[in-house]
Amino acid sequence: MPGCGLNPAPTITGVEDIRIALPARQRRRLLIRLGLATAVLCGPFWWENWGVGLLVTAVWSPLAAGGLGWVFGSLLLTPESLHLRGPLRRRVVPWTEIGLITERTTHGRSSTYRIAIVYTTDRPGPRVLPGLRADSVTEEPDFERALATVRAYQRAVARRRSF
Repeated sequence: MPGCGLNPAPTITGVEDIRIALPARQRRRLLIRLGLATAVLCGPFWWENWGVGLLVTAVWSPLAAGGLGWVFGSLLLTPESLHLRGPLRRRVVPWTEIGLITERTTHGRSSTYRIAIVYTTDRPGPRVLPGLRADSVTEEPDFERALATVRAYQRAVARRRSF
C-alpha cells in the first residue's frame, strides 16, 4: 500500500513481523511544524538577550525531543511482543501483557488529532503507540488501516497462542 507506512500488507496468514510508521508526507509536515515552532519560540530571544535565549532553548529542547518521537517513532509487531521504537527510547511489551488497543481523539484550540493507545498490565496508564497518528481528514484512512492491522495482528497472535 503506497504511502501508508505499513510493511507488508495487513493480511496475516501466518504471523510475520510488521513495521508501522508514519507516512513520509505526514513526517515531513510534522517536522516543518516543529521547526517553525522552534524558530518562533527560540529565535527572537537569541537576538535580544543570549541568556534568555539559552533559557528558552533549554526549556523547549525536551518538548521538541518529545515531538521527534512522534515524527520518527515506529511500531514493530512480532509474534512474541510489540516493539515501541522512538529516537530516544525503545520499549518491548510482550503480547501477554497487552490488553485493550484503542484510539483517543484529542481536541485542541486549533486542531484535532487521533492517536492509538494500548493498555498493559505492567503500568496503570495507557501507552501511546508510535507511528499511529492522524492530524487531518486526509490521514484518517492510513490511521484506520494501521490500527486495524495492529488489532488483527493481536487477534492472530491470540489465536496462535490458544492452539
